[in-house]
Amino acid sequence: MIQFSLKSKATRNRTLAKYGIIVVFVINGLNLRQKKYRTRIRVGEMGEWESAMGIMTPDNKTSYHVIGLQPYTVYSFRVRAVNAIGASEPSKESYYMVTLREVPDGKTNYYKCQYTIRNLDIFTQYLISVQVFNPAGHGPAATVAVMTDEGTPSKPLNLIIGKVGDSSVRPLARTRISKWHYSRV
Repeated sequence: MIQFSLKSKATRNRTLAKYGIIVVFVINGLNLRQKKYRTRIRVGEMGEWESAMGIMTPDNKTSYHVIGLQPYTVYSFRVRAVNAIGASEPSKESYYMVTLREVPDGKTNYYKCQYTIRNLDIFTQYLISVQVFNPAGHGPAATVAVMTDEGTPSKPLNLIIGKVGDSSVRPLARTRISKWHYSRV
C-alpha cells in the first residue's frame, strides 16, 4: 500500500489560478512501478467525491494541472497511484482551496443604482457610462448618449408692430411664435 501526503501549489491565501489548480503530491515509500496517478475532486466542503473514475495523469510525474474548474468555488483533492496490478488506497484529502472570482462580463442579473447628475448645460449631449467590477477585475463598460432638454426659449427677435387700432395692436414677428402673451401698461 502506498500512502500520499497531498500538497497544492497555490498563491497567497490558498486562492488558486483562474479555472485550474496544480496538484502536487509527495509519495512516501516510492515504488518505481507506478505508471500514473488518478486525481479525484470534491466540490465544496461537504460535497461528495466525484463518482467518476477521476482524472488520470498522462505520465508518472507527481504534479498535475487540474483544469476546467468553476470560478469562486471550494475544492479539495485526493490521489491514488495506479500501476499494472491496480490502484492504491486514496491519499489523505488536500486542504480546501478556492478558485479565483471571474472578471465580470457586464451581464449582471440584478443591480439597482440611482444617481442624479446636477448643473448640466441645457441642450447638450452627454455620455453616461456604467462599469461593473469585483476583486478579480473590471468588466466592459456600457455607455449611452443622452441629451438635456432645450430649456426656456429666448425672447422673440425682430418684433415689428404691424397694425395699431383703437383697441388693438397687431404685432408681426419674423420668427415663429406659438403663443402670444400681452399685458396692460
